[in-house]
Amino acid sequence: MAKSKKTRTHKRPYEDTSVSVVKSRADIDGVLHKHGVENTQWTTGTGNITLLRFIFEYEGASYTVRYLVDPRRQGKKWERFSTRMTEERHWEKEAMMLHRVLHFAVKSNLEVIESGLMDPVAVWLPQIEAGERTVRERIEADISALNSPTATLMLTEAKP
Repeated sequence: MAKSKKTRTHKRPYEDTSVSVVKSRADIDGVLHKHGVENTQWTTGTGNITLLRFIFEYEGASYTVRYLVDPRRQGKKWERFSTRMTEERHWEKEAMMLHRVLHFAVKSNLEVIESGLMDPVAVWLPQIEAGERTVRERIEADISALNSPTATLMLTEAKP
């Protein structure tokens, strides 16, 4: 008789964190300060939406990096959870998890820079502000266009 396999649910990183959003923000500020970044700005909107901006200098130029943390856009839907947790608590937990992930992402990026593996512009490029949008936001439409049937046909026809 075959044994039944248990279904294993994969947890997202830091899904069960008890670290508050305030503590994660302080940790992020601390690691940025440790690496010489003095200008940080946190903006919080409705629905636990947070915007982190900081400025770094590299080879005589200043760059502004921006991260948007939006639990309702990036997190799991409310319907997937037990009714024992209120909706407000669910979104608070999502914000806690995303801020913890952001802390370790920023810390890891700074360690990549410090090690010399990559320069700051290469590391932060997707999040660098270019006008009112980030570089990533500016090129997303171009990337989407490359995946369109028309672009695929054009690229196929252009081969020598």
